Amino acid sequence: MSVVTQISWKEIEEQAESGDLFLFSETDWIGRVIEFATGGKFAHSAMVFKGPDGLQLWETDPIIIATDPLNPNPIAPYGAQLGNLYDALAHINDNGNTPYFRKLVWERPTDFNHRLAAVIHELDGRVPFGTGNENHQMLEMAENYIKGHYLGVQGPLNEVYCAELVAMTYEKVGLLGTERPTNFYSPSSFSSASNDVVMLHGQFAPERQLSLKKTPPTPHSV
Repeated sequence: MSVVTQISWKEIEEQAESGDLFLFSETDWIGRVIEFATGGKFAHSAMVFKGPDGLQLWETDPIIIATDPLNPNPIAPYGAQLGNLYDALAHINDNGNTPYFRKLVWERPTDFNHRLAAVIHELDGRVPFGTGNENHQMLEMAENYIKGHYLGVQGPLNEVYCAELVAMTYEKVGLLGTERPTNFYSPSSFSSASNDVVMLHGQFAPERQLSLKKTPPTPHSV
């Protein structure tokens, strides 16, 4: 059994680059159900974007996680969104969810940030997490995962859950093949314990646990 090492917020600030990952182990009942149903320890996944405004977190969720500079006045149902990395992590961490960082070890080409920014601009605020209330969204998410993971059927673009958005983004920037539908993947697919994800370029370092409670906040955008 591998030992998960720690990473500090200072190290995140120094090391994080566009395309890196955050995985989250959750304590609420929905998170526990997701982890149990997908056979892993993670219930949420998101991607790092390092742009002109500093470190951001690219993710999808049925609620607003942090103020989105590209979509500051979103209309429900919420979904794909960008937010200041520290604000997003603090919100998720305050709700009892533990973040883990996975470094994408890869020499980024000079145009990679531009390509990733173009994908984020294309999808931000335009790809809903799901329809209806929270319970209905969870049922949609479960159905989409089953269709993608076990039947190989692509899910609809108005019901895109977190790991699906991550996979979709990696596909669009040329880092993940298209042999599998994007709803094949779960958050735990992107963990070091899974062989689901085969990157076309680079490889992920083992996940490292981050505790924001042990480090003071640093200046960041709102």
